[in-house]
Amino acid sequence: MKIIYILLGVIVIGAFSLLYQRYRRKKALLVVQAASKKITDEALAYCLQELGMDFSDVPNSHVISDVWGKGVMAFEYQIKVKDLNRNSLKSLEMAINDKLSYFAQQKELVGYLEKGPIFVVSDIWLQEDILHIDISHLVNQATVSYLKDMRTLEKNN
Repeated sequence: MKIIYILLGVIVIGAFSLLYQRYRRKKALLVVQAASKKITDEALAYCLQELGMDFSDVPNSHVISDVWGKGVMAFEYQIKVKDLNRNSLKSLEMAINDKLSYFAQQKELVGYLEKGPIFVVSDIWLQEDILHIDISHLVNQATVSYLKDMRTLEKNN
């Protein structure tokens, strides 16, 4: 009987240990996501200002890693626009990527990849009068893999 109590004790302690480790990992991920979100929000606000786009407030971003997996530092922005058409999206994407690159250089930000951008517009589309921009903050392998998957999807469609 004593052995059963010892085994139950070990199982309970092991379960609590695993739950605590999971809690700490999740909390650490949320801290990293918050820091990534903050700098990405700042970068997009800079881009919009530099491009002279009319926006009343810094657009609120949403983490899109809930769909693509844990650790992906990619954020979706929705911006109400007036005079923008689908034909100008590619040039707007290129302009935003240029401004994001300049912002990163000025802030001396370093990404996961030594040679390559730290911010990338991973998707951009227009729905009615709302411009949707997904920006990836390339600071870990999960985000780099996400971006690679997005590029593969774009090529296949």
